[in-house]
Amino acid sequence: MLYYALDLLVGFGSPLVVFALVRSGKLEKIIWRLFWAGAAIGLTWEIPVCVLSAETTTWATIRWVQPLPLHYSIFLISHTLWDGALLLVGVWLAQRFCQQKWWTRFDLKALVIMLAWGQISELAVEVSSTSNDGWAFVTTHAWN
Repeated sequence: MLYYALDLLVGFGSPLVVFALVRSGKLEKIIWRLFWAGAAIGLTWEIPVCVLSAETTTWATIRWVQPLPLHYSIFLISHTLWDGALLLVGVWLAQRFCQQKWWTRFDLKALVIMLAWGQISELAVEVSSTSNDGWAFVTTHAWN
């Protein structure tokens, strides 16, 4: 249950933290837009995964190992907000390791950093879920 509580806390807390940091001037305004761009990109994964979960269909791609304490749509929203925050970590890493404003023109180093961060963060999500009995892929289907 602690896993789900932390999951929701980070998900719903992340836009509040980003908004406060942008509002205080500690982050540029573009970061707020990037957060929502990351959330929108995350929806392309979160909607299919939640809609095709064992909660909603017999053709499930995932199943919740422990019963969800709230409706699965709350977790869909939380995970979408997580995706926005995860994108911002990738942006921060690219800013940290790329000298110029890498987002104004193509930068191969920034692309490699963002792609590597995407893979690392995805693995971290999978491992955290598996090790905390959050959700698991349904392995009886050929596509999983």
